[in-house]
Amino acid sequence: MPAIYWPAWPRPNRLVSAAKYSKYYGRPLHSQEPGGSGLTDEKMLVGLMLIVGGLVLLSGSLYLIPALGKHLEKLAKWLGGFQTIIGIIAVILSIWDMVDGSVGLANIWLLIVGLILVAGVMSALPALGKYIAKLTKALGAFQTIIGIVALILGILELV
Repeated sequence: MPAIYWPAWPRPNRLVSAAKYSKYYGRPLHSQEPGGSGLTDEKMLVGLMLIVGGLVLLSGSLYLIPALGKHLEKLAKWLGGFQTIIGIIAVILSIWDMVDGSVGLANIWLLIVGLILVAGVMSALPALGKYIAKLTKALGAFQTIIGIVALILGILELV
């Protein structure tokens, strides 16, 4: 009977339990401890929302990317139909994560992205809506730069 060797990296089509992963690699698959270096659920959600929000913000510029640009542009335009919903989720998630105790660059940037995405709805808020709408319109001038930084931060959050 031939010996079965554990691969250096788990194959994508093969699920590995967290216990086997931590036994083989000597570290946990992810850490739920505060201040841990692993990928937590909140960190993953913030990263995914940064990527989605960045794609929506870059919907007018993605066609410039060679090879993938046309497909990314289609995805971004489809996601643009859900712009307000994505923005509301981004604002709620960033505030929730900040209240939970992790105030970082990614959370602050997610709040900025969310406010830009819900700019049309902000004017309906009583008292503060007028001022928040002015702020988001001012930030809207830097939409491409904010979108690029959001994509980069989102990818870094997931790595």
